[in-house]
Amino acid sequence: MLPATYDTAVPVELTAIQAALGIKPLIANLIDIIGDSRALDNGVSVAYPSSIGFSASNFLNWANALSDQRARVGTNFGFSGRRTDEYFGDRLDAMLASPAKIALIGYPIVNNLTPNNNGGGSTFPYTHRNGASVALADVGRVGFEDVRDAALKLVAVGKTVIVTCEPGATNVGAPGVQQIHDFNARLKTWAASTPGVFCWSANPVLWSPTGSATQIVMRAGMLVSGDPTHYGILGGYTAGKELAKIIRTILPASDLGICSINDNYGQNPRQLIRNALFNTLTGGTRTTVTGTGNIPSGWTLIGSVATTVVNVTSAPNAQGFGNDITLAITASADDTLKFISSAPSAADWALTDVFEHEFEADVAAGAVGAALYSSLVINTNLGTSNWWTQYAGVDPVGSQPVEAHSVKLKSQRATPLAGSVTKGYLSPEIYVRLKAGASITVTIRRVSCLKIT
Repeated sequence: MLPATYDTAVPVELTAIQAALGIKPLIANLIDIIGDSRALDNGVSVAYPSSIGFSASNFLNWANALSDQRARVGTNFGFSGRRTDEYFGDRLDAMLASPAKIALIGYPIVNNLTPNNNGGGSTFPYTHRNGASVALADVGRVGFEDVRDAALKLVAVGKTVIVTCEPGATNVGAPGVQQIHDFNARLKTWAASTPGVFCWSANPVLWSPTGSATQIVMRAGMLVSGDPTHYGILGGYTAGKELAKIIRTILPASDLGICSINDNYGQNPRQLIRNALFNTLTGGTRTTVTGTGNIPSGWTLIGSVATTVVNVTSAPNAQGFGNDITLAITASADDTLKFISSAPSAADWALTDVFEHEFEADVAAGAVGAALYSSLVINTNLGTSNWWTQYAGVDPVGSQPVEAHSVKLKSQRATPLAGSVTKGYLSPEIYVRLKAGASITVTIRRVSCLKIT
């Protein structure tokens, strides 16, 4: 049986072999992230070291979704409001001990430019954890040295390290922008000649090329409205497209999705989705929302506003994997649409099981005011846990990608609430959040919810 902490656990047999050889055991496709709040927002509900769910505002989540989920996200070491010396000082040792092969240092130094966030004082200089006094003119150099030293330690224990250029914030003054450029230049030059280190930058796609000669101006829609620092859905997606280039370089592609009608619930003992490939195109249920077309057997399409229109069509999957289901959606009022697989029998899962939920989706060009995400909902006597993927709760569909894109959304390995003694229900759910006036066309295929224990 696989351990419940499978995402961050190394099989004991491998651990014993590697210990005998003096090798640190690392999981090849497991990736940890560290940084400030812009790394922390990888998770939906974070209480370090626990992080539940994946948010739609984070570049790593989008990079993985756009790369067929080649990586598994491990521990979120992000620390909101902290400078480089603070988040490395507090959490680097734990990151060094993690079994993740890949270590991602996220957007790194914006809090070095606002040191008052955590008691550093309202003006420079601030006092570094090593006792040094850091003036504004030293921020680029000192921040780089912090990142460099942490990265070298991570490489030394066998990790592949991805370092990130700083995009800054729109409220940083001209002297601070100079320090951002100094930091980025140092980082890019150093990474280019350092084994085991990759450097990437989202700045070419986040920054407005003509916005200001002295300050940072982001392209339209990248930031949460009214926030100078934090990214919304479009900012996460746009940066994620760039990081995906690194992910695809480090990790090879491999299709591990369901692929046959015998992968259905009732035949595959680990599959909890009924009609997972949409082989049976009729017999499902439409609730509240209007529109044309049939709902596949074992599925329910449900909204809360009667004026939401969902026209459903189907087409044979291009690779022969059953059928693709297309939902053409328009909304005249705020709504959250759910496309839900019928819950499996309680007899078919246990409180000790570990699950993962995934599906593939195409979003057509021209989406307005809408966001696609999912959740694996597990209910027990202790309550309900939601294992979100690409959760659109931050900046709820303020700005979203308008270009066509394809994603694979995959949950964390999910468990019932610890200490549960009675099962309620387990529900794999696909969501589309809609604002008034929204329109989006989504094609869904190859849905699974597997017991991995």
